[in-house]
Amino acid sequence: MEILQKHLAESEKKFNREHGMLIETLAALQNLALRPSEAVLVQPLSPVDVMRSSILLRGSAHALEGRAQIIRQSIEDISRQKDEIAGRLADIEKENKELEKQQADMKVLSKQKSEMYSKLSTQSKEAQEKAKALASQANNLRDLVAKLEKQKELQQKQMAEKSRLARERATEELRAANRPDYAPQSQEPTGFGKAKGRLSRPARGPVVTKFHAEMSKGVISNGIDIKTVSKAQVIAPYDGTVIFAGPFKNFANLLIIDHGEGYTSLLSGLAETDASVGQMLLAGEPVGTMPAGDNVKLHMEIRKKNRPVDPNEWLSK
Repeated sequence: MEILQKHLAESEKKFNREHGMLIETLAALQNLALRPSEAVLVQPLSPVDVMRSSILLRGSAHALEGRAQIIRQSIEDISRQKDEIAGRLADIEKENKELEKQQADMKVLSKQKSEMYSKLSTQSKEAQEKAKALASQANNLRDLVAKLEKQKELQQKQMAEKSRLARERATEELRAANRPDYAPQSQEPTGFGKAKGRLSRPARGPVVTKFHAEMSKGVISNGIDIKTVSKAQVIAPYDGTVIFAGPFKNFANLLIIDHGEGYTSLLSGLAETDASVGQMLLAGEPVGTMPAGDNVKLHMEIRKKNRPVDPNEWLSK
């Protein structure tokens, strides 16, 4: 669209220039045609020079025809480009309607998943309440992430202890069944550390604020800002579990996803979030939508053990 608009502007500029020159020339010729005798009488030239001028004027008709041809071509180019722009705008409008329909369908599916998760998990409400309580106690984003990680470590220890006891019981049962060689298999790591340079972009658009860019005097950005289109879809950059979802301080609709191995990603600036605390996400799964507007930005951070790292190094090119 930008290329088409540029070509159209150049064609219209060229048309206006040629059209203006042609009008001036035709006006002069028309004036001479209306009063040829007077024009000859007032000319401070000899009859030979006047004759030569007449011959030159007649010869200029070919040049005028050439300019008229250029103008006709310019008009055709402008008309064609305007038709092409109108067709492209119609295509974009059609694509936007299809996109809105797909987003609505995904929103319904995300809501259904959240409802199913809430029904299956009795700890969902408790986890949300704990996250809200931690948010009210935290002084800043770093403090919030630290509290959430501490809570996660405590939960992991409790789950690990339960898992250990369950494995011991299973081992005793299998040994009692004459399988002394049984050994429980260890779980594989999530592999986030190996995904550097391959993460999904949470939203499409250019990066308008780089990592560690100075926002104001003495304040630097711990992440990046991605300028998105109005109501853009936001997705999870990698598999993980939601550990916080909601407003926090000056972060509008903050979403924090735990990816394991000490890594967390933070997304803020969403108009709506379609994920709840405790919900497991897959890479590319919709988690919300951006607000409507022309200057909409999604803030993204990636942290390793609560220390910000450059998201651009992790995102897929």
